[in-house]
Amino acid sequence: MRALSFLLLVALVGAWSVASTSVDDRESLASQIPSALASALVDTAVLPVPFRAMPQSTSRFQSRNARIHLAKKKTHSESELESGSESELDAEAEAEVDSDAAPSFITKGFVYYDAKKNAFSFHRSLHGGNYYHGAGCAASDDPTDGSKASLDCSGLVSWGAFNSSIAVAGHDQLSVDTSARYADTIQAYGAGYLEGALTADRTFEIIRAIVRSQKRSRKFHLFLELQDIYLRRMALQHGGVKTAPPYNPHAQRHYTRKTGNRRNPFDSASSITEATFWYHVGLALNQMDGMLAGYNAVQPKHKHITLIDLWSINDDGDLLDIERAVGDGIRGFGRFSTVKDLSRQQLLEMLAIRGHCSALIKWTGSDLMVAHATWSDYLELVRMYKHLNLRFRHPSVKSRKVSYSSYAGMVWSSDDYYILDTGLVVLETTLNILDESLYTHVDPQHGVVAWIRNLIANRVSSSGEQWVSLFSKYNSGTYNNQWMVVDYNKFRPGSATLQAGTLWVLEQIPGYVESRDVTPLLQADTYWGSYNLPVFAEINKRSMFKAYAKKHGEVLKYKRAPRGKIFAREQSSITDINGMKKVMRYNKYQTDPESEGCPGQTIAARHDLPSLGKKQCDVTRRLNGATDAKITTYQMARHHAAWLQTGPTHDDQKPFDWTQHQSHAKKKPSSLPDRYTFGWGVVAPPALALPTAVRK
Repeated sequence: MRALSFLLLVALVGAWSVASTSVDDRESLASQIPSALASALVDTAVLPVPFRAMPQSTSRFQSRNARIHLAKKKTHSESELESGSESELDAEAEAEVDSDAAPSFITKGFVYYDAKKNAFSFHRSLHGGNYYHGAGCAASDDPTDGSKASLDCSGLVSWGAFNSSIAVAGHDQLSVDTSARYADTIQAYGAGYLEGALTADRTFEIIRAIVRSQKRSRKFHLFLELQDIYLRRMALQHGGVKTAPPYNPHAQRHYTRKTGNRRNPFDSASSITEATFWYHVGLALNQMDGMLAGYNAVQPKHKHITLIDLWSINDDGDLLDIERAVGDGIRGFGRFSTVKDLSRQQLLEMLAIRGHCSALIKWTGSDLMVAHATWSDYLELVRMYKHLNLRFRHPSVKSRKVSYSSYAGMVWSSDDYYILDTGLVVLETTLNILDESLYTHVDPQHGVVAWIRNLIANRVSSSGEQWVSLFSKYNSGTYNNQWMVVDYNKFRPGSATLQAGTLWVLEQIPGYVESRDVTPLLQADTYWGSYNLPVFAEINKRSMFKAYAKKHGEVLKYKRAPRGKIFAREQSSITDINGMKKVMRYNKYQTDPESEGCPGQTIAARHDLPSLGKKQCDVTRRLNGATDAKITTYQMARHHAAWLQTGPTHDDQKPFDWTQHQSHAKKKPSSLPDRYTFGWGVVAPPALALPTAVRK
């Protein structure tokens, strides 16, 4: 029972190592696990293999701007942790965890706000030390009631923990919590400040490996600067939210585009007002500003980054369209190249490389499972699963807790995959634009980038219909996707029918958005597949997928594309979570006729593998493919939990190993493991309430 209790605990915290607690303490913590989630996990018959507890980091942040408190507390040695019941777990862990892997480090941190100086400061404690040193901390059971000063901790605005577990799990985890005592703007900035400080090293890896390795034109940077000015001005004028000064206030003089008068897209039927919309834009900007300040506060000067660096990270998806809108062409296919310049092979390669993700929603009758596999370059394997509890007090806020897959330096997911406390699960796959004349609708001074609209829709929506309505406002024409919103509030396990509104789908292209309740289709087919091809007829026509399908064949048709056929065939075998795992990591390109010998022509692409025989595939061999898979169920989503496996699929293919690609290994971010053989594990929010020792 002791080993089983600890196994279940680790399943729920998703590899959150607790090196500073005894085995008895862990069993006590395990007893606090919600019984519903425990039952949901046990019913799967396969619990995740535990990650071994390792010593924590003792390195210090160096900064003159941040006061850092280290709690000096004696911890268990590694030998002590591996004694007794721990040794019983080692044998089970060997199959999935590399015994030579680097240890997992947990850093707990907190941010203070000095109202008199209007200043924030970051502090951290190691080895399980308290978040707060001193008396005067009281906690209330009502986290949303600011009038009761629910977390009156003499300046404590945010706290959380960062688990540097990428070497032993393939991904890190981050948890951030804020105090309802403070105004939303302070909470947003404090949350960003904490994340920026805790994840500074990972953010620098991404900046160095991805952002600064790409050469961008002056037109591209000017677009970001103009976007920055516009959003900050509108947040202040219409939302009443003051943010940091724009990166380059003089960029406005270079804006010569003549556009019509701005139209207010909100009316009496909208669930929120225009002022509320821009208020939440301001909160997103405050969170990003805080992230920048927190990062620079703990990093030496030679590693400092700029606001444009952070915009470049957060505009990750939007950049796919921004670079084409400003005339820089399609990255990777020659400067200033357009779709018309591409051969059939180049066009299909562009769609595969720039068309991120496979997604599947499966209704079994007893359950409704929501799964997503991210496709990206392997340099982007610096992955992080985040759990945020932002106790905003504005009456429009519906969601305060969110868990999502993401990356360091990002305020949002980018994959995208969100589990919200409103009962919604939100995900998407990317749509490419084949008619480049549509980019005339892209204007840095009139739209709102997709990731900010996404955050707002997540935060203020309580249904799929509300979500798609809000997301449609101020369409930027960038990061064009097929979005899916699953509403678990409408789902009844075991029911023979699905309630209207269970699944809404939205598709966006520049200048046009279409959405629909597709629950009847989910009911009829028992599944919904998404794989970078539009499903709505008007979107197909306007984006020119329909025209190019006539020219290049069924590979561009939603129902007839290889992944569409594979999903349709394989989904019928899914009866439980294990079946879903197999489908989301499916890659049998050597034998599957739909793959035609091409390792990228399947659900979990492996473009790094060679094609079969002399087959000429649409995608040239490169380090790119499906880098993870995430699955949640009805019961798990109620506790913000999901199954997660990180790295290129190795179910039916050899594991990916950086050492086998020496020319690329030199660019590999230093935190990444060499070999990806990680198994499935459960990620869920850890209990990060303030320790009882410092409560009144």
